Amino acid sequence: MNGKEILQTAHQMAGLSYLAEDSAVVLDASGIKKVAAGMDVGTAELMLAKDAGADMLIAHHATFAPGCLDGYKSLSILLERMVALGAPPAPASKIIHTIQDRVRRGRQGNSSNYDRAPSIARLISMPLMSLQTPLCLVGSRIVQNALNEHLAAIEEPRLADVMDGLMTLPESRKSISPPALYVGATDDYAGKPVVLFAHEAAEYPEIALELFEAGVGTLVLPYASEAVVAAVKEQNIGNLAVMGHVTADSIGINAFLSYLEGQGAEVIRMSGVINVREEA
Repeated sequence: MNGKEILQTAHQMAGLSYLAEDSAVVLDASGIKKVAAGMDVGTAELMLAKDAGADMLIAHHATFAPGCLDGYKSLSILLERMVALGAPPAPASKIIHTIQDRVRRGRQGNSSNYDRAPSIARLISMPLMSLQTPLCLVGSRIVQNALNEHLAAIEEPRLADVMDGLMTLPESRKSISPPALYVGATDDYAGKPVVLFAHEAAEYPEIALELFEAGVGTLVLPYASEAVVAAVKEQNIGNLAVMGHVTADSIGINAFLSYLEGQGAEVIRMSGVINVREEA
């Protein structure tokens, strides 16, 4: 197994027929048998992975090139998701394209040291890759399925039921930052609950507002900026719950790492990934 095969497998698990721009192999390797994976990766994680004998280090957040520069292009996946959830295509396209422009200007014009981790990886010969959007999609699907199953027998689910459903995930139970309700009261009706693990949905209010207009009753995000919370409260037609950023990301990461373990790989979970295999 090599890095490109790992990359393709993650996209297949996510149901993507093309590569997300925020996910890439920076330095490849063949014969990978031991994988280290972390939420955020820098020099320390690279050195630790090297010292532990890992054959590949997987970073979830694309804080280095090429993902940190080209990641805004993967917002087309979020656009497809919005339309699938009932948002009118034309307004949704305008919202996403406007956000893409903001993100592109911010990332390409800033002074972030986008080659810091890759340069260290090359210097110490530590294979490195990033996997962001695919694992967010995997995590969203897992939580949505768990929520649907939990609510299936409840005729008119309330927000308390939604929060109980989110707590069925082992990552939620182990997290020190478990799911929380940001907009709405526990005895409010939930309406249609939708899980959307996307950074931009958590940062830009326009996405949540458009989805509520399209009929979503409760939106579950990884986290939510104050701008999103304030806008949802002002619109006053939907509810907002957050999974917790680390909790949400860990769900998709763990699912993928479990798959790799099933293929015979040894896995080291580090740098923020909630290890649900450890004793609580």
